[in-house]
Amino acid sequence: MKSIVGLIITTLLFGCTVSKWPKEEKINQIKGAEWFRLINKQIFVDVEIENNKTRFMLDTGSRVSAAIDTTIIPNFCQRKFLQGGLLKSADDRMIRHSVFLASVKSNLFKSYNKALAYIKMPIVSCNTFNRNCSGILGLDFFVNNKFPTCIDFTNNKICNLSKNHFEQLLKSKNFVPIKSYCQSNQIVVFLLIGGHELPFKLDTGYSGSILMPNKKNLVLKHRTKTEYSGSFFQTATSITSGVEYIFDGVQISFGGQDFTSKVNVSTTIKTQSIGVSLIQCFDWLIDYSNNKVYIKKNQNNFQDFYKRQFAYATLVQNGKLVISCKEKSQTKFQVGDQITSFNGTKISAENLCQIMELLNKTDDWSSFNLEIIPVKRNF
Repeated sequence: MKSIVGLIITTLLFGCTVSKWPKEEKINQIKGAEWFRLINKQIFVDVEIENNKTRFMLDTGSRVSAAIDTTIIPNFCQRKFLQGGLLKSADDRMIRHSVFLASVKSNLFKSYNKALAYIKMPIVSCNTFNRNCSGILGLDFFVNNKFPTCIDFTNNKICNLSKNHFEQLLKSKNFVPIKSYCQSNQIVVFLLIGGHELPFKLDTGYSGSILMPNKKNLVLKHRTKTEYSGSFFQTATSITSGVEYIFDGVQISFGGQDFTSKVNVSTTIKTQSIGVSLIQCFDWLIDYSNNKVYIKKNQNNFQDFYKRQFAYATLVQNGKLVISCKEKSQTKFQVGDQITSFNGTKISAENLCQIMELLNKTDDWSSFNLEIIPVKRNF
């Protein structure tokens, strides 16, 4: 998933490589519907795990499902764990994880022995994500689904459809097929970017619009761009640190819609994805059995995720408020500088999150009086 923590996009794109996964797990899909909440461009769905009601985030970019809050699982430490091999996060880092079996159910599925990965994510202070959910609902709950799935942003619900209902929607609701494929617990769709047809992972774990890795053959490399350095993303393994480019005014064609968008080209993230800022502008029908995807434009207008052009961003790290990201031309502050005072108010544990939020919502800091401790630099 990618949500915004200040100006950081939280990425839970696992893109997993799993060497061991319990064969005894079984998932029974159910024809029905589940309402979802869309909070900060993240999709949260109610589930029950071991008969405890909680909330998971729907991450179609994740091939496996995972628990990140163990307090919802009775006797967690006494459970039998399997070494699940390796998970690869969006920044291409590999982490070992454990796997356990648990009962999980919702209005869409039921399993008495579902395998879940347990992952210790990096803790980001002032991040509301962990308060909003206890785990990640990946595509492993859906890809072998005998029912077509509808992700309905018009009514904020996910449905497993009967064959008759599915066919009725295709006939009467202006859904159109798009070039796509469903494979290896992933859904890939194709966009026309600057006249080039390119594959993108359908990724509700990314709260932005369009994300591309920086490559030698990048089709956007001669366009106008803004360069940032520092931390933009949180993955399953780390908070990234590197260079990010925001390309302006890129022509996009998708699903019969033509529009311009800013595109994030990343030196740290290795997956090519479209996120919720774009996905929510359509309602989706996903027919796994026949490897087809259909979309329909809905009432949601496309809003460019990077419509702001900020100079700096901050994060709370180890109890300190620090400059986490800056636009290349900015020289007053450097990434890693610690902010100790804001307009005469000393930074404390009580006001850290409030001041961080205010700074990250403000494009121009010239009216602020900030005292800093400069980051130590190696020469």
